[in-house]
Amino acid sequence: AYERLATQIHPDRLVGASPPVKRLAAQIRERVDEAYAVLSDPIRRTGYQIESQRASRATASAQTGSTLDAERQFQEGEAAMRQRRYEEAVACFRKATQAAPDAGEYHAHLGWAVHKADPEDGSRLGEAINHVRKAIKLARSSEKPYLFMGRLLKVADEPDAAEKMFTRAVQLQPGCFEALRELRLLKMRREKSKGLVRRLLRR
Repeated sequence: AYERLATQIHPDRLVGASPPVKRLAAQIRERVDEAYAVLSDPIRRTGYQIESQRASRATASAQTGSTLDAERQFQEGEAAMRQRRYEEAVACFRKATQAAPDAGEYHAHLGWAVHKADPEDGSRLGEAINHVRKAIKLARSSEKPYLFMGRLLKVADEPDAAEKMFTRAVQLQPGCFEALRELRLLKMRREKSKGLVRRLLRR
């Protein structure tokens, strides 16, 4: 591997190259020679392996700590939601998404908490929808993002789109009673609206 790399960046192969390319090639040659000197010496190679393993363990430990912190913040956010301390829940869920940005469920709960913190604020509704939309992209197999998106779309007066979200939540989790309840409410509202129209037409 060393010989192959050394051949690729040998000065004879870069005669017509520009000065910046030649300087970069020289820097690469220096690093390749340094790596070969370490790995070809049994003692230095062992030291390198020990340091590499130590660095890997430190990285894994940091990742584990970040994951645990995210889950702790998420659980505190859920507790705050149950007690209707919505702004506190927003802060907790936001910290959870920062610690674990790829966790879709955290983004979903953040979006719902943002809306609940101020249901009358249209701008916060938009922010909430954006968070839950991101959650759907990250966690397509989870029913929660679809449930929350359905509720937000219902608030935005988009019942047909909301129904699709609730239906998807039930498809993913047939025991999602919250989504089933929302679908029943939408059906009742639709039937009530049709009944009102029929009564008006009779007049």
